[in-house]
Amino acid sequence: MKKSLWAFFSTVLFFSLIFLVEASCSKGNLVPSEDGLRVREMDHVIETLRTSYIKKDPVEFLKYFSQEDANGALILEKNLDHIFVQLDPVTLKFFIEKVILQEAKAKAYIHWQGKWQRKEKGTVFSKKGDMVFLFEGKKEPLVLGIEGDSPFELKKLRQP
Repeated sequence: MKKSLWAFFSTVLFFSLIFLVEASCSKGNLVPSEDGLRVREMDHVIETLRTSYIKKDPVEFLKYFSQEDANGALILEKNLDHIFVQLDPVTLKFFIEKVILQEAKAKAYIHWQGKWQRKEKGTVFSKKGDMVFLFEGKKEPLVLGIEGDSPFELKKLRQP
């Protein structure tokens, strides 16, 4: 009698646990938070910057930068022109470490690694580094600036 009672209760307990796990894991209608949507949009901007850089499309690349710092945008455009004349980006990978949201501004901390080929010599070299994208805007984030080791600056890509 004790064995059958124990078997019954353990079976009921087992199926109850399965039911609770299933109920707690059901998706339902998840609505992303405003912060989640901001991070997703910044991720989209970062990926678009990466792909437009590899495709050597400075127009697409620069449209995600704020016009607040016109001088900085001009310097960045010249850097891109110099890079595209001297080097062919072969690969560029971004790894987002963290994103910090501060009201309408945000920072995205990025590890990057890439390979470039020198046009005149045909040699391929690799570089890696860390940078921070500074964003402004909540719904349509624009890059205010870049801090750290940027793969978009020719002097950072020169071999020692």
